[in-house]
Amino acid sequence: MTSTRTLRYAQVACACIWCLFSAGIIFGFAALKPILISEGVYHELCDPKDGDRLLCTAQDLKLNFIFALSATVTNIMALPVGKILDMYGPRVCGIIGSCLLFLASGNFISAKHLVSLWDPYLVGYTLLAVAGPFVFISCFQLANSFPQRSGTVLALLTGSFDSSSALFLLYRLLYQNWFPTLNVSRFFTLYLIVPVFILACQLTIMPHSSYKTVNHIAKIAVEGLDENGRLIEGDTGSGIIPDEQERQSLIAIEREEDSIPSRPQRRKSVLETYVEDKLQKKSGGIFGVLHGKSAYEQIKSPWFYLMLLFALVAMLRINYFIATSEHKKNTY
Repeated sequence: MTSTRTLRYAQVACACIWCLFSAGIIFGFAALKPILISEGVYHELCDPKDGDRLLCTAQDLKLNFIFALSATVTNIMALPVGKILDMYGPRVCGIIGSCLLFLASGNFISAKHLVSLWDPYLVGYTLLAVAGPFVFISCFQLANSFPQRSGTVLALLTGSFDSSSALFLLYRLLYQNWFPTLNVSRFFTLYLIVPVFILACQLTIMPHSSYKTVNHIAKIAVEGLDENGRLIEGDTGSGIIPDEQERQSLIAIEREEDSIPSRPQRRKSVLETYVEDKLQKKSGGIFGVLHGKSAYEQIKSPWFYLMLLFALVAMLRINYFIATSEHKKNTY
């Protein structure tokens, strides 16, 4: 696929915008919860003996269950989303994500009418959780729209994902300080702009097929080399091999090997071997420790559980910060 530079800038900008407003918004539940409580969501679960208390134990547990289920679902969805992305491309994933966001918003907008059929808050929030990976993971391929700036593009996308949890925090500030009539139904009516925006982008400017696979993008971001272990077009290699004499020597060897007739199976290039050895030394032997391992072997390894622990702590810190930011603002 050929794209002008301006179009590629527009694609990255649009992806960052919709990731900011949809990719990880479920992780801002701590900010949305007080609004749901003030609007009496699940208050019917409270025992009449509790009186007019704003929050009872049964109501609190039910609200917490919404977040627990959604957080689990959004992480589980990464695998099927990756499969759909490989089979049908980023455009289909983006369109599915926008449709799911539309359905999620519809549940919140019509919650009073749907409550007799199903739990609209649980279903709506779960749909938001399912939609997140569809609109986020499908954007990774944009990192290769600017190969020499792939790390920057990935940083923008992941930064937008991390920042998206603040959407409900912004909503809570507006609701509590300036717009008390902006209830959940009205908020999600306005939020319909997001799935419409995603759908419009997917049908117009976004690429139908991926620039590169996620594995290729990861290789570019980590090693600074393309999927064949060669320098990215236009890159001199000074970033990965600072010493000019050593760099020229390795590039010369690489060119000699390129002139040899290709072998049936691809082997690592000289530059690839050099970069991986350098990364392995720099990381204390950690880099590549799971390369070549099966999925089962990776899951059994302690590295997998260390990554899970890191993700757990990160999510707890984000939600704790959001939940306590209002209290800190009023206290200090």
